[in-house]
Amino acid sequence: MPSKEEKIVIDLANSFSDSSEFINHIEKLFPYNYVNISDKAFDFERVGSILFQYSFFKHALFLWHHALQIYINVSDRLGCGRCFINLGNAYNNLGDYRKAIEYYEKSLSIAK
Repeated sequence: MPSKEEKIVIDLANSFSDSSEFINHIEKLFPYNYVNISDKAFDFERVGSILFQYSFFKHALFLWHHALQIYINVSDRLGCGRCFINLGNAYNNLGDYRKAIEYYEKSLSIAK
């Protein structure tokens, strides 16, 4: 049984096929003034995980790429590493194994 937050995210994903429109609505879910911008990226990462769990792989990809850009901008290597793994998992599920390996290798490079 999905939680209230999961239900909201799933309903939004079903409402928007366009990922950029979708992310604008996700932004409205988190109207906080973040002290640490990495926290905002983590929220996008978390919502991406919800979407991935319910097989909205393309929406999850878009959110994880968005979170990755934030992590890169603030030099958060741990956040980048998590996003690379998430992106690898999503591309793997979409059947793009070359891209999945590329992201797994990026994560591995950070882990080393």
